[in-house]
Amino acid sequence: MSARSICEQLLPRLQGADDYLGLMDADNILQIFREPATVGGYWLELPLDAAKASYGRELDFATLQTYYSNASSL
Repeated sequence: MSARSICEQLLPRLQGADDYLGLMDADNILQIFREPATVGGYWLELPLDAAKASYGRELDFATLQTYYSNASSL
């Protein structure tokens, strides 16, 4: 699935607090959740087992669209 398809088809389906999207590569899993506290907000989180930590950031849909439109593939 292309980055554009993910942005257009899958992100809008994240509606509730229990909905998330996990994107995996050989080493990591990027988790994308809806941020219920903000309208149109998403929470992105990258858990790192080796560091026993996770890194996260809140983004709006427009920023995610820009990111995915610039990504060639996932």
